[in-house]
Amino acid sequence: NGSCDPCVFAKCFGAEKRSAVRPSTRNPVFDQTLFFESSEELSEEQLGAGALRLRLYDMNSLLRDEVVGEHTIDLALVYHQLVEHAICPV
Repeated sequence: NGSCDPCVFAKCFGAEKRSAVRPSTRNPVFDQTLFFESSEELSEEQLGAGALRLRLYDMNSLLRDEVVGEHTIDLALVYHQLVEHAICPV
């Protein structure tokens, strides 16, 4: 039928989070917020050097999960586009 069961895996500063699976769709909407925590306080320089890697998987229960797509976002681009920043301590 051409549809899949997509799920996004997001990796940032060594931590990995995942979205909920969107069953049987070719046009998923992931309306979720994923929070990444760090055990150490990150400086502006460290944040600017970071990256967010997103991988989209088809979470097929019969076969091995398959990577459908991948994109890496440079955090410096995101950080410098925002007017207000909030770094929340753990």
